[in-house]
Amino acid sequence: SNQGYIGKTTFSNVTGEDQYVKISIMDKNMSYQREEYAVEISNKTDGYLVIGNGNLANEITLNLGDQTRPVLDIINNPIILAPGQTTNYFLLFDKYYDDGKTPTEMSFNLIRVFGNDEDLANEGLSSNAYVSYSMNIPLS
Repeated sequence: SNQGYIGKTTFSNVTGEDQYVKISIMDKNMSYQREEYAVEISNKTDGYLVIGNGNLANEITLNLGDQTRPVLDIINNPIILAPGQTTNYFLLFDKYYDDGKTPTEMSFNLIRVFGNDEDLANEGLSSNAYVSYSMNIPLS
């Protein structure tokens, strides 16, 4: 919703990349109580990739220096990519505009790399993944 809309910040070259995934943080829309980040995520593997599905409390977090905020509503908007897929997502965080805190990085705390078994990927359990790891992307 645009209630209390403040404005938009566009990021330049704010990206995390390795052999499995490329995550680019494109911009954020700020309202009085929320920040919504537009991210483009590319699955570089020939298997399925799970970035967030609600299996863990803090799969994706926004670091505000002295605190971290979990992404909102990931259970209803899971981030699961098919082999070779690139998709844009919107990640929403609680963040009061005038709280004096500056987001410093976004953390993807449980990136899971699966084979080509879609059912296992949709379950999203780390124990079934080939690799599970985290990636931090500085926002400046």
